[in-house]
Amino acid sequence: KIFLVDNLMSARLQAGRDRDFYRAQSEFVSELTAFAKSAGAHVHLVAHPRKTERIDDSDAVAGIADVTNLADNVFSVSRAQGQGDKYDTMLSILKNRFFGERSKAITLSFEPLSKRFYKTGTGDPKKRYGWEHIYTQIQLPDEGVSPEEDPFPDK
Repeated sequence: KIFLVDNLMSARLQAGRDRDFYRAQSEFVSELTAFAKSAGAHVHLVAHPRKTERIDDSDAVAGIADVTNLADNVFSVSRAQGQGDKYDTMLSILKNRFFGERSKAITLSFEPLSKRFYKTGTGDPKKRYGWEHIYTQIQLPDEGVSPEEDPFPDK
């Protein structure tokens, strides 16, 4: 089971002040961590970086430090500037709780036809994967949906 939460800043957290907002962020990430462990799932939480020149450690993530402290793994995906046709994206490990690997990176290239990233030099836009036929994207309701309406009715 894999879940993707995109993104932390768009989560509807109840907070009146900055301090309360950061506490709510911490509780939200803690609940995601507990869910992942109890459900035997992987939860990927997108958390955008602070406005900095470089993203070279997990402290660059916007919000409270608990966001990365509670995470088992922290990755950075960034555009590679000035690399021409060699590659356009860098995937870096900023934290790995289980194996301790850090500061390792691979280069990726985006393949527009399939809309996928591949390890540089390996992409095949026509390749199909076994999971593709069961992929389902759940779209959450807009703000305008009343709470009485069931956005996901049984089929």
